[in-house]
Amino acid sequence: MWPSEQTRFSMSMRTGTPIPKIDILGISLLTAASALLVFGMQEGGALVWSWDHPVIVWSLASSGICVVVFSIWEAFIGTRNIWNFEPVCPIRLAGSRVYMFGLL
Repeated sequence: MWPSEQTRFSMSMRTGTPIPKIDILGISLLTAASALLVFGMQEGGALVWSWDHPVIVWSLASSGICVVVFSIWEAFIGTRNIWNFEPVCPIRLAGSRVYMFGLL
């Protein structure tokens, strides 16, 4: 059963701000990784840039770095309750075979 709207609102107001659980850093890293990956894959081998052009190599490498930092950040906030963040991709879901197959 889902909590009522009043219950969810009162739970979020306990910290004093209306939106306390948004993981801004996780969302930013995931967006940057996705955008850089799409850019690198779409423009690589196109008429303008080849696959070994520094712009393509940089965008694909930066995307990989963002994915690694995103994974470390999500594991960090998923295992410790230092801040009141809800992870974008909770690390506890990595143990579910169904969820991991869906990600692939």
